[in-house]
Amino acid sequence: MDQNFTTLLWANDAGWRFWGIDNHDAANPRDFMSELNLRKKSEWRGFFKALDDLNEPTVTRCPNRTSQPAEVVTTVRVESQIDTHQIEVVTFRVLSEESFTKIETSIEATSLNNTDTLILLFDGKNNLTYRNAATIRDLPESTVTFQDLFNDPSASELLLKSIRKKGEVQVEQELNTRHGSCWHTVSLKKIVASTGNEFSVLVTANNSSRWHVAEQRAKDLAQKDSLTSLPNRAAMSAFLRELTHRKSSESYKAEFGLFFLDLDRFKIINDSLGHAAGDELLIEVANRLRHSVGEMGNVYRLGGDEFVVIFDGLAGYDELTEQAENILNGMDKPAYIADQKLRIRPSIGICTYPADGKSITEVLEHADAAMYLAKAERSGYCFFDAQMTKSHSDSSKNRLSLENDLITAMEENQLEIYYQPKISCQDLSVSGVEALLRWNHPERGMISPEEFIRIAEETNHISAIGRWVLEAAMTQQRKWHDAGLTLPIAINISAQQFHNGDLVEHVSGALKASGCEPDMVELEITESMLLGDTDQIQATLQQLSSMGIMLALDDFGTGFSNLAYLQKYPLDVLKIDRIFLADQKRSMLMGTILNMGKVLGLTVVAEGVENSVQADWLISRGCDQLQGFYFSKPLPVEEITLYLMDKCFNDNSATRSAA
Repeated sequence: MDQNFTTLLWANDAGWRFWGIDNHDAANPRDFMSELNLRKKSEWRGFFKALDDLNEPTVTRCPNRTSQPAEVVTTVRVESQIDTHQIEVVTFRVLSEESFTKIETSIEATSLNNTDTLILLFDGKNNLTYRNAATIRDLPESTVTFQDLFNDPSASELLLKSIRKKGEVQVEQELNTRHGSCWHTVSLKKIVASTGNEFSVLVTANNSSRWHVAEQRAKDLAQKDSLTSLPNRAAMSAFLRELTHRKSSESYKAEFGLFFLDLDRFKIINDSLGHAAGDELLIEVANRLRHSVGEMGNVYRLGGDEFVVIFDGLAGYDELTEQAENILNGMDKPAYIADQKLRIRPSIGICTYPADGKSITEVLEHADAAMYLAKAERSGYCFFDAQMTKSHSDSSKNRLSLENDLITAMEENQLEIYYQPKISCQDLSVSGVEALLRWNHPERGMISPEEFIRIAEETNHISAIGRWVLEAAMTQQRKWHDAGLTLPIAINISAQQFHNGDLVEHVSGALKASGCEPDMVELEITESMLLGDTDQIQATLQQLSSMGIMLALDDFGTGFSNLAYLQKYPLDVLKIDRIFLADQKRSMLMGTILNMGKVLGLTVVAEGVENSVQADWLISRGCDQLQGFYFSKPLPVEEITLYLMDKCFNDNSATRSAA
């Protein structure tokens, strides 16, 4: 065929028969269009021009070549040279419109019907005109139009518009199958114009459901906390963005409540029992939160011991108070972790949108501020108040500044040790001293120990500080001993020091470096440190005790108050927390604790003695030693040395003072 598709240059016998033209002289070119004897010769020109544009093997329909109401379904290959077109008609069949349901081919029919790829052909009116065996197997019989193919009704129109514009489109779409809606990779191609502006669409589709399932699983994993299986921070952020966008687009004012929650004393439990036990506790907390909140809210874990609960549609004070109480009640029952009975104590900050924050960032920051206030006041939960904003911001800046300054303090020896005397109840003589860490900041003055020690623990500087305190305190005890003041010295041990595994080594090194005698050292530990690996704890305490070190259980009554500890471990001293004297209800238990100490053969020390009434009561009940401001506040080394020299060398008794 020439380049204009008007002159038939050559055809074989089958070609002459296909075109319906008598072969008078096959050697001479023929006027192809005039011999076809068609009324609409333009359709043939359009047909061949479309094939030339595609320039590849094509399955299509030819225009009618006879006056009969029939169509020719063909498989045509067009190979274009510079001036000619070679047309190969592989197979063809004349079919009526009613029976036109598939293309009969020889070799290619076998391939098409043995592939898992879905292959469909839709005519210019979007009616199905061909489908291969995979399509018959996978698609419902009701698929008779292009629109029937897609699960999304709007997809077909959008795709048709795109095909008209681009000619070829590849998309991921859900198709209606015999097994329900399934994702497929769908290729659509505009193949040949037949009449007017109509075109046919060749569709090939491969099932991609497995890939979509894997993608969805990956997405779920990216938005799920691996430990608790709760949605994570990313999922929470996505939900809040959706929620705030939806709320801002609604015609009415809508609100939601947000709880920011973390666990009190979780770090102590984690350090004492180990991370495995800490993880177990977090899983327990997550389960209790789910149960407490139910269908009312969405629970998220941000990380560590921080959780967020979002209540869509709940913003009233009474409603949110009820939910906070539900959570606290759900946490009230003790949890049994690593053979330990633990109390779960959460602190909850409550904030509402948009009343307490106009953005996601503000809402989270304000809920966090309310949570810290709840923790400080030990109130369980606290609603955000606008007055908190500045104080929370100032507190955060102050915290960051102190973290940096603490490093400088360690490098420049700004930390120092104060000493508070312990008084014997027998004769009111000084029976020992306790070493207490102090920080006299060059600009801020004295920093509260509760404040900077907590920072030291959270920034992992406490172990280094603890080692320095051990050696400095023992060195001072040796200096007093050499000066004739032989008094035992009590030194506090942090949880990190105790559980690092090298405490015995550090104590031994400090004794050797200072020359202090082991029986002049009393190490104070807290109840929380006795949680965890019982064998390791027992081994550590036993090694220290065998060295001659005295062991004291500090702050008894404020923690887990497990009486078994007093018999299980080699303890020498029981220190009763000051809260028993300050709290009238708890003071009723003081007598019981004193009697228990006597039975167990422990030296009992009462802390926080502030007046003569308390001192006399304790002495009458058989307490062994007293400590508190009534006798002396903690003093720097120069002042405590003068105090000790006065009490020990002059009258050998402690004069009571309201220092």
